Amino acid sequence: MIDSAPKCERWSQPNEWSDCMWFPISAMTKNLEMHCEVPSRAHELQINLPVPKGISIPDKCGFCSYRVRCHKRQGKEGCFPLKIDKKACGADDCPTCANICTVKAQNGSCNWIRHLEVTVRKQLHMKSMETKMPFWRSQGYAHIIKYLPHGVCKKL
Repeated sequence: MIDSAPKCERWSQPNEWSDCMWFPISAMTKNLEMHCEVPSRAHELQINLPVPKGISIPDKCGFCSYRVRCHKRQGKEGCFPLKIDKKACGADDCPTCANICTVKAQNGSCNWIRHLEVTVRKQLHMKSMETKMPFWRSQGYAHIIKYLPHGVCKKL
C-alpha cells in the first residue's frame, strides 16, 4: 500500500500573542494577516460578510475579543501553512473586554454572530466547490473561521 498523505513540515514555534481583535471582520482579517505575517488570500475567497441592518456592534466585550498566536510551516500541496491558537481577552487586556455584550435582537435572536459564522461557512463551501479548492485548503480556512467571536444569548 502506498502512503499518499503529504509529508508536511512541523509547525513552527508560535509567535507572541497579538493585540485583542474585534469587529469589523475586515479588521480582524487584516490584523490576523499582519500578525501572522501571511499574504492576503482575500482574492481567493471573496466572501460577503452580512451584518444585519440596524445592528450596532458594541465595543470589545464579553470575553469575545481575542488574541491569537500563529504557527507556520512551508506551504506546499496538501499542507495548510497556518495554524492559530486563540485566547479570550479579559479585564486586564482592555477596559471593556470583560463587560457583557449587549446587542439588539434580530429576527428574535441576539446571536447574529452565530448566523454570520454559518453564513461564512456556507460561502466558503460554495467557493471551494466553484474554484475546485483542494479539501485540505478549505479545511484550513474552516479551522480559522471557527475562531469568529460567538457566545450564548440571554434576554436582559
